[in-house]
Amino acid sequence: MDKNEKKYDVIMFNMSSFTEWDRGISNRNFHIIDHLKNNPQINRILAIDYLPHTWKRFFRNWYENIINTPNGKTLKLTPFTRIYQPDKKITVYSTIKNKLSLRGTLKSINKYAKKEGYENFILWSNYPLITEYFDEIDHDISVFDTVDNWCEHASYKKFWPKLKKNYEIIREKAKLIFILSSNSEKIFHPRKENIYQITQGIDLGHYQIKSKLINNDIAQIPKPIIGYVGVIQENRIYMNLIEHIAQKNPDKSIVMIGPIWRKEDDERLRQYSNIYLLGAKTYQEIHDYINQFDVGIIPHLVNEFIKYTCPMKLYEYMACGIPTVTTDAPGVEQFKDYIKITNDFDEFNKFINEELKTNSQEKIDARLQAIKEHTWAKKIDQMLSYVNEKM
Repeated sequence: MDKNEKKYDVIMFNMSSFTEWDRGISNRNFHIIDHLKNNPQINRILAIDYLPHTWKRFFRNWYENIINTPNGKTLKLTPFTRIYQPDKKITVYSTIKNKLSLRGTLKSINKYAKKEGYENFILWSNYPLITEYFDEIDHDISVFDTVDNWCEHASYKKFWPKLKKNYEIIREKAKLIFILSSNSEKIFHPRKENIYQITQGIDLGHYQIKSKLINNDIAQIPKPIIGYVGVIQENRIYMNLIEHIAQKNPDKSIVMIGPIWRKEDDERLRQYSNIYLLGAKTYQEIHDYINQFDVGIIPHLVNEFIKYTCPMKLYEYMACGIPTVTTDAPGVEQFKDYIKITNDFDEFNKFINEELKTNSQEKIDARLQAIKEHTWAKKIDQMLSYVNEKM
């Protein structure tokens, strides 16, 4: 670290709870906070657990984060709030009081930060549902990380009016806005000069571990394996494309790893004897599965939701060195020299079979070399360089 660079405290509003991350769920928010804590510019982080926006989530958070004891030393516990320390640089503030009073909750968080001596700090948010009272929290600079467009997310469409308003507030008040896809500039129209595109990253060391023991659920599946990792959801992937691949490749195994949102999709895919649905896997074990793929696929729909995203699975496939065939979704073009891209079903299938036949150590090495420029550590350095400029 440059001796002239400031050190910061961070208050981060998360799009998940720490207990979810402890169970092995991972997302961009998880990786950013995990690598911020290791950056020499960061003193400490006050992580605000996902604040519930529905009564269903209110009671889930109350049970998982307040009633149950999470990993770490509890610093304060009330019927509605738990403050605990899972890491020497991270303090988690988990509360459900915002469902009763958001403004009062933010005031309490600000009071706690002041009491604990937080200073020279970044207010960092990944959560667009709670921006209207951010001025209640003292901060030196504000950062918003735009993870997807929540107005287009199936789970948040009923909150569209509030999200639309909050994105306008973010545009006006955030000193820095990070976006995954260039399309995300449209969320903050008319564009301001404080928007920077920073795509996904990868923890190379994690994905390049070669385990000696492989779980039976994939070890017993016949090769070659065409694999997919991610949410299996009707507004996210081409179900027809998955079926097309299964029908055209009866001699190959299609392995799908991830939660299936709808029962009808589960039943639809289970009609095929060469499709294997292995369910969700934790971050700690997912690399073992990807390393068993002979080719990875990203059969994403090209729709209003997907165009604001950047598929993290592409980085995971690249970090494991495997060939990849994908639809023409945002973010994939940066690796166009190492992957195959098409929206045509027959060409998609042709590319799969070509990659299976022509993969080589030379191609594997080229993929691994290309992904080295996309580590989370480098992404965090890039983000903090913009913070330093604005400060």
